[in-house]
Amino acid sequence: MRKTLTYLLVAIAAVALLSACAGQPDAEEAAADVPAAADTSEEAMPSSTYESCLEAQAAGMSFCEAPMLAAMVEAGELPPVDERLPVNPAVGNNRIPEWQAVMERGEYGGVLRLVDFDAGSIGHDAGWISNEPWVETEDIAHDFATMTGNIFDLEISDDDQEFTFHMRKGMKFSNGADFDTEDVQFFWDHILHNETLTPVIGTTWRSGNSPSGNVGTLEVIDRYTFKISFDQPYGGWPGLFTYGSGPHRFIDSDYLKKIHGDFADPDELAALLDQHGFEAGEWNRLFGIYGSTNRQHETGLPSLGPYVLTEMGETLAVMERNPYYFKVDEWGQQLPYIDRLEISIVPDVNAATLKIIAGEVDMARRGVNAADMALYIQNAEEQGYEVVILDMHASLGEIYLNMTYADEAWQEVINDVEFRKALSFAVDRETIIDAVYSDLAELPQTMDPTTDVAQAEAILDSLGLDQRNDDGCRLTPSGLPIEIQFNFTPFTGESLPTAEIAAKNWNDIGICTTVKQLEQNLFLTQAAANETQAMVWWAHYPRWPWHESGDYIGQAWQRHYAPLWMAWYDWNLAGGKEVAENPDETDPLIVGVEPPQAYKDLRTLQTELFATSNAADHARIWGEMIAIFRDNHFWISAADPLKNPLIVNDGLGNVAKLGFQIQSANEAEFYYWQDETRR
Repeated sequence: MRKTLTYLLVAIAAVALLSACAGQPDAEEAAADVPAAADTSEEAMPSSTYESCLEAQAAGMSFCEAPMLAAMVEAGELPPVDERLPVNPAVGNNRIPEWQAVMERGEYGGVLRLVDFDAGSIGHDAGWISNEPWVETEDIAHDFATMTGNIFDLEISDDDQEFTFHMRKGMKFSNGADFDTEDVQFFWDHILHNETLTPVIGTTWRSGNSPSGNVGTLEVIDRYTFKISFDQPYGGWPGLFTYGSGPHRFIDSDYLKKIHGDFADPDELAALLDQHGFEAGEWNRLFGIYGSTNRQHETGLPSLGPYVLTEMGETLAVMERNPYYFKVDEWGQQLPYIDRLEISIVPDVNAATLKIIAGEVDMARRGVNAADMALYIQNAEEQGYEVVILDMHASLGEIYLNMTYADEAWQEVINDVEFRKALSFAVDRETIIDAVYSDLAELPQTMDPTTDVAQAEAILDSLGLDQRNDDGCRLTPSGLPIEIQFNFTPFTGESLPTAEIAAKNWNDIGICTTVKQLEQNLFLTQAAANETQAMVWWAHYPRWPWHESGDYIGQAWQRHYAPLWMAWYDWNLAGGKEVAENPDETDPLIVGVEPPQAYKDLRTLQTELFATSNAADHARIWGEMIAIFRDNHFWISAADPLKNPLIVNDGLGNVAKLGFQIQSANEAEFYYWQDETRR
């Protein structure tokens, strides 16, 4: 299954490569330590790699570990590495194809310096490094043909309704607790099906990814095997497994019971709630903080990833290697190579740029902006880093207009596709590509790339919007001024300049537009409450229809182009009405607003897309979906595809310098210091 397994057969024979590794037994001891045949039973994930490793052990070799861990073993603080690894550890790097980079045998040790810009938590580069998807594909292409196992291996029934997951026997969390079907059962029964934590079960767990689909069923077969079944085909479901942490990031269930209202000691839970500023009974909010997949706040959280958060300060966070990490390289060395991550916490992306050009960051993806290319390059040689230009997995400067924003003048015009088309035609994409992306982007290839100011004005005039007030603002047919306010938060460096250029373009045609900066939490809160009229955010089309699939139906981290359309689906089709207690059915935030037929068609096609595993059907359906949101101008694309810089210290090895930026930055378990002074 894994292409890298063949490398192990060759490389493991080179005993000299392992001479620096700790704890090599003699051949007789190694043969005695070979696990019994039961350890490769069907209940464990199948793998020929571990058999090859057993052959090497019998010849006098063993898995290797970092010197800092070997010292802990010697001191009796850790069990030996062979006892910490699963029976069949994951071997090598299946996400980076050879055309992007050939993984070298790394050396242990050192610190990797990162940067983040959200006080009190980490989640940008360090967060992505922590992700372990359920299964993997090459180059984040989500191509089912290149799918391999990661924390699970997967079997799919011919009818695309049954998904059997094989776990790695002996795999453990970073605290040494076993990772097995007990943790899966806890998630299913006490998180997914707990009404306090999950009032409405999302489409991920429903047949065909449909809001009206029935929730799947879990069958635990044995300690290392489970099956999830659906009553309708769900062939696209595996596409959700290969990105980030997959549909769910697993945490040791025994640990989670300490903060779960159904299991925790009441006094201890009350103290934790008070410590975090929550009211009595708000254990679900506490649980959300501990279980956040995007922002890590809590130290010591048992993890399956390569690093564990051990310190969380106002200006510095520290992550240290996971001694139970389940991956080894082709030479039998337990990963990761680098011992420790130190994450500087700065106020914003501008402060992150200052640290980068001062040479104080070893790898940076988030907060690295194409507009600052000249600045990065100017300081690169002196500060000892490289500016690597890679493909972006997303379009960072998409312009979203909220079609359900509750403003009388806005509602007179925004739901007319011709009005949205006029705004799109007015956007000066060439200026955005030059000023915001330093010419590292192209005109949109999926959405309509047309810029034609004269046509924009002609459309507005034809809609009866040819009258203006004393401020030059066009008036609606009822005489109200048409005004737009962009809300933005400096989550990326592209949002403000894109909004400012679009605002100027729209002001020039009589659509009076302003730009307002908000603190990130306030920005997200207002967006969720339908209080944002326009924003600049990212979108992940057209590279994948699977992950971030909410982008094109109106939801990324927040609901951006039609919050109340989505609320209508939640209320009417996804079970919202059934679980609500004494709801105010006159409140549109609760019951939503019925969307137009084009949006309903888009949602129907999305369900069809997720139902099938047929690649030809995927291409056909995805093409129909693209046509809908292109023809209806549900949002305005400024540039796509695009590239962006990755900042990499000159002494850092095993960094892919081709392909997607986010994927290269996600492979830190394979990074090592070629520069011996940094180990």
